[in-house]
Amino acid sequence: MKTAYIQSVGGASGDMLLGALLDAGLPIESVRNAIDALNIPGVIIDTARETRCEVRGARALVDVSDAPRYSPRQMLDAVANATGLTQTTRTRATSVLNALFAAEARVHGAISSPINPEEIHLHELGTADTLVDVVGVVHGLEQLGVERICASPLVLGEATGPRRPNGYSNPAPATLEIIAAAKAPVAPERPFHTNVGELTTPTGAALITTLADEYRQPAMTLHCIGVGAGGKHPAAFPNVIRLWLGETIATATAPVAIRPPDIPTEIRESAHSEPESIALSAHGEPIESQADGAPHQTADTNTGSSTNPNHTHARHSRESGHPAPPQPAHGPPESVPPSAHAEPVVLPSDDTPTLTPGDDPRTDATNSRHSRESANPQPSQPTHREPDRVSQSAHAESTEPPADDTPSQTADHNHTHARH
Repeated sequence: MKTAYIQSVGGASGDMLLGALLDAGLPIESVRNAIDALNIPGVIIDTARETRCEVRGARALVDVSDAPRYSPRQMLDAVANATGLTQTTRTRATSVLNALFAAEARVHGAISSPINPEEIHLHELGTADTLVDVVGVVHGLEQLGVERICASPLVLGEATGPRRPNGYSNPAPATLEIIAAAKAPVAPERPFHTNVGELTTPTGAALITTLADEYRQPAMTLHCIGVGAGGKHPAAFPNVIRLWLGETIATATAPVAIRPPDIPTEIRESAHSEPESIALSAHGEPIESQADGAPHQTADTNTGSSTNPNHTHARHSRESGHPAPPQPAHGPPESVPPSAHAEPVVLPSDDTPTLTPGDDPRTDATNSRHSRESANPQPSQPTHREPDRVSQSAHAESTEPPADDTPSQTADHNHTHARH
């Protein structure tokens, strides 16, 4: 959105705002054509390049010495009958003039409501340059395509009493009335404003408070700066106003949609769930899961027997097909040493007496196994040797051997030794 930010560096007036528009690229012929549409005789408009405290700017020179004075009614009629102006310019210019007239009416104690323009007596505001400044600024903003206007706090200068007999104090009463009606912010008085006089005029205050949408510096992409010079030459600060033109930057942007990578459906569905158990066959090969809703079974190819799907660590013996005792699906795997027939050995519980090697010579080597080919038993193995078959958990981790001081007892005492 094309946005203008009005920065009151050293005050604000109608001719300063018009000079800032000319400095920002508004053709002076466009301003002259707009004023000609008002049918005001004896008006001369020109521009000059001037510097205030090393700040270069453009000054709008409006000569109305040969132009007649206007009453509030004549000004409103001149704008309403200017067919050469757009409806937008005429509507906005009328609003600015009404703000001026309402402030003057309050200052001079007008009591009629609505305010009757005929009751208002304009002092300095009754000259033709008031009409030229108002129409020229509103027309120029439209020609530059400005859709939104923001403004800084108004710089009023030093608060002083009247500087001449029958004069007015600073800030001017009408200026304060306009600012108060708009509830606009003002900048604090600074020491360097001393003895400078009026910095913001009623026309400048009416233009800013009527046209501005808000009083803050917006986030924007800056295109150009227009500087309008005033008629004062203070030594401590530049008597200028700056017009920033650019595009408003959005304060909040919509989140960018990021396309997720192509992941198979079954992986996406189980991404936040517990990993499934992997069932192994009697020969240690994983068995594919069946369709949803069907229980997973492991079957021995020789016997056709099956095991419960919850028995994650179950294994079939190559000879018998008996399943091993069930183990928790996700608990720490227990160490299960194989028996002589490759069947898992049941570990003794706390209340089951355990045979010591001296009780029965046949149990001296619980983990000894007979060879399948001969009746000669293999040499007994140490208790800490790696088991031939390691139970695999759902996460394919190997189990640990049983504790050193807890000899295991086979599930079947008849099958502790090899078959002869």
